[in-house]
Amino acid sequence: MKPTRLPASCLLSAAFLLVLALLSAVPSQAKSYVFFQGTQYPLAVYILKGLQPGPTVMVQGGIQGDEVSGFLTAETLSRAHVRRGTLIVVPRANIPSISRRVRAVNVDLNRRFDQPYDDYYEDALARVIRLLLARSDAFIHLHEGSGFYSPTWINAERNPKRWGQSVIIDAGIYQKTLHLSNMVESVLTRLNPHVRPASYRFALFNTETFAPNSPYGPEMRKSLTCYALKEHRIPALAIEVSKDIRPLDWKVREQLRAAVMFLEKFGIRLDLPPLKGVSFEHFADRPPEIRINGQTFKPGATIEAVAGEPLRVEVVRGSGDPFFHANPALFADGRLSLDLTKTDASLFSQVKRLDMRADGNELGSVEVRYTPARSAAGNTGQTPVFEVWHNGRLEEVASGQTMQAVEGDQMLVAGVRPQAGNGRAEIINIKGIVTRVGENTGQDADTDVVLDSGLFMPRYLQRGPDGLPRIQVCRETPGARPAAFYVSLAPRRVAGIRLDGPNGQTAMLPFRPGAGCRLQPGTWTLSEAWSNGSQDRLVALVDGLPLAFGESFTLGMGSSVSLEILQAATFKPLGRMTLAPAAMASLATKAGS
Repeated sequence: MKPTRLPASCLLSAAFLLVLALLSAVPSQAKSYVFFQGTQYPLAVYILKGLQPGPTVMVQGGIQGDEVSGFLTAETLSRAHVRRGTLIVVPRANIPSISRRVRAVNVDLNRRFDQPYDDYYEDALARVIRLLLARSDAFIHLHEGSGFYSPTWINAERNPKRWGQSVIIDAGIYQKTLHLSNMVESVLTRLNPHVRPASYRFALFNTETFAPNSPYGPEMRKSLTCYALKEHRIPALAIEVSKDIRPLDWKVREQLRAAVMFLEKFGIRLDLPPLKGVSFEHFADRPPEIRINGQTFKPGATIEAVAGEPLRVEVVRGSGDPFFHANPALFADGRLSLDLTKTDASLFSQVKRLDMRADGNELGSVEVRYTPARSAAGNTGQTPVFEVWHNGRLEEVASGQTMQAVEGDQMLVAGVRPQAGNGRAEIINIKGIVTRVGENTGQDADTDVVLDSGLFMPRYLQRGPDGLPRIQVCRETPGARPAAFYVSLAPRRVAGIRLDGPNGQTAMLPFRPGAGCRLQPGTWTLSEAWSNGSQDRLVALVDGLPLAFGESFTLGMGSSVSLEILQAATFKPLGRMTLAPAAMASLATKAGS
């Protein structure tokens, strides 16, 4: 990476002007990557790199799911053509909260940046967001807030306790280098004369986050803009449109115009996609097609199924609106804990109703009608068998047995055979974890759980005969035959990697965290990784940027490359190696060479 500059108006000290760009200058290109693929919380990231070198700016929306303008504005920016600099766009930072149209599911993701939490899926998302911020020279957060901010009390809707129609900063001047107030005021001077009506113009909102007596400080010190400012010393701000302004189209267009002005202030040059004729009011009108057991979801229709057989859900790729990529969700019987479009597991329980949403918009329901299955006579005395989806594959685990798993695997307990009689729903309790915050009822059936020992209460983690931690899964259905099985959790280890390089070379390297190896300069492809689990449970970073298996990176003559491998479902690190060109052999160890 090469040093780059933000406009001098943002900064005071010339020393601060030397910051790192995301990528070195190459022809204009756009790349996307989905972190946490196959989980309930996929995170799509777009990296748009201009032909001309410049700063890297990150824009994010959707961290709180009831703020629609933010993720639509960011989604539009992800289609931009960047001419100068690099733009990192995270349109939907918190898909579960967007699908439910709530501010938070377990915890408020925008309050998880004051320390490295490790309790919920939101904390895994925060780890990736921190990674992206570390590659950025400035940050813009897109929000919706209540009412209309005013530094003085005007009325109940316009006062210092409201947030809408404001540009929020954490300090007027930060550490004598970042003149945030002046920067924002200079943009508002250009922006506001074109905002109609005038009562909707944006105001500068300085929360004075670091001041001991700030009424906003205790909460804002946990926020992402504060983290960006404090930890990375980069300009950070939030653009808040008002939830009390009804026309969504107006809000998105004005937030977009403000975001582009700030991007230009930071040194980004871009062209937006054509927006003539686009109505943001109807962004969810044409969602992707969803099929259940091969039958297309049509609101008000009936889906045919066979009792005791799985319901299989498919999202048809390439379907839906070509401009608005509304995120689909499908929930069973009003249970919002499992989005069936984001799991490889299938439900066996007799679902009565399926509800479809697109970016939280409720689009309708279908009824499910069952054909009776052939009964299995004489099975009442059998040992209970749990039907468990393990990394998308169905396994049958008899009561008393142990299922072998690896840290970072995923598990969904779909049912027990023989089933409880009289139509009773099975109660499955995965001991030591609360899968529904605020609803600790002991019901964990049909819930996609990431098997990370750090997420379980220590007193429930037992030690198995092999010395590995294990958890217990119990059937607690009233009146049903008791049953339980164990899940043994082995640590995930990467044994080696395969790199295919120039001139047909292949390098089989033992993966030794902290070590290094030397390779011939040129283009190398990350082809495979060997571990005690499936390769799709791993994610690789090259110099801090995601690299999918099968993709390539360049090892130059004058610099080394950092290759890091992490767990895909938790983004917890498994190790990092240094790859150096042969000409730099003195800078690397000979491990693996």
